[in-house]
Amino acid sequence: MTELSRFWDGTSVGDATVSPYDAATEFAQVMMLFSQSNRANNRGGVFYTGIDLSRLTVTNPSANTVRVSSGRAVVYGTWYQNDANVDVNIPTPSVSTRVDRIVLRKSWAAQTVRITRIAGVEGGGTPAMTQTVGVTWDIPLFTVSITTGAAITLGDVREFIDINGGTDANGNLIVGAGNNNVYAGAVGLGNTVSTPSAPEISGDGSNVYIAANNASIYLRPVGSLSTTAQGSYNNAGLLAIAGGLTNAAGDIQIPGSTSDGIRGSDATAGKIRFRSVVVNDTANAQLAWATGTGIAARAWILSVEDASVFSFNIRGTAAATTEVDDPQGIATGTATTASSVNVYWSGGNNRYEIENRRGGARTFRIMFWGE
Repeated sequence: MTELSRFWDGTSVGDATVSPYDAATEFAQVMMLFSQSNRANNRGGVFYTGIDLSRLTVTNPSANTVRVSSGRAVVYGTWYQNDANVDVNIPTPSVSTRVDRIVLRKSWAAQTVRITRIAGVEGGGTPAMTQTVGVTWDIPLFTVSITTGAAITLGDVREFIDINGGTDANGNLIVGAGNNNVYAGAVGLGNTVSTPSAPEISGDGSNVYIAANNASIYLRPVGSLSTTAQGSYNNAGLLAIAGGLTNAAGDIQIPGSTSDGIRGSDATAGKIRFRSVVVNDTANAQLAWATGTGIAARAWILSVEDASVFSFNIRGTAAATTEVDDPQGIATGTATTASSVNVYWSGGNNRYEIENRRGGARTFRIMFWGE
């Protein structure tokens, strides 16, 4: 392995023998390290932060014209700034749609970085960039698709870099490069949360969101995500949802209705479920989350007014219950038993029931563990 250090005075002592130094290559390589653009896919990118300039955004202000706004960038270690709009002509194709590129191009020979259009081929794909050290180096800004009717569609392909972070238009702190940013509100945890297009941490002033929308805490695996009508995410490894929403992948649910609970990977099989129900004296209510006998579980029941906890085995297709423990002796497995809380199978109603015969309304907190 060859060791090298730079920069040194003179040309004859130690590592100074590699001088004179090439500003466009050797100085630029050091600049890439300081700007973190060496981590970017294209060895350069646009500075996201900065309140005095824009971000080299491309718009379509008129026919056959795209406009590049102000901004700063690093292109293979060479600093670049544009402080005014630059218009680029996009010729109309004669036969079929064409895709062009708008890039920042660094030229070693010309010693410049300039906004450049790379013309595509009609009916073809997006043209390639040139990235040859010592000659020409391009970094992408936007793609421009133009039809024979001069209709233009823009595609944003900028890669952002930032030296010490900064804030975006919403006052969120940005740390990192490219699409691997971390966002947190400048004051508290911010006030605006939207569906993330990249991994991020954000907040709404109360909750912390990790790559999430409508979730208090959301940890996701690598892979695509799709949303359900309730606003939660499929394919989540762990999902804690405010307000009792349902995770279609069935990994975790927060109590909000009789069907909510904590589940395993099989969305059809409930593992741990919760419910709360108020039952008036001499009345009954459905105990489990489904009718029929297809339930095998242990049910722990808290009678709030009695300050008592007892449990039953729910015996599935046996259509029966078995009392497991009842320290205060207030529960039975037989319907209509006086002065008791009765947990039993009702053939007439085709369900497991909890009946209150305690002499006044009772609030029951119920947890199920089983299938």
